[in-house]
Amino acid sequence: LSEQGYKWLLENPKDAAVDYLKGSKIYSNEKNLEIFELIEKGSQIARGELYEYFNRLTS
Repeated sequence: LSEQGYKWLLENPKDAAVDYLKGSKIYSNEKNLEIFELIEKGSQIARGELYEYFNRLTS
């Protein structure tokens, strides 16, 4: 998602062109190792503000 696309999404969250999908992940016994590997691949730890914003829109 480009910076321009991200900005557009925040300004138009209910546009018909936007589809929301919800998923979940079941961690193995090595949850911390899986999280560490995701971080090594470029994932970031967030406070959840963006998640909460979209969760309120879709709930």
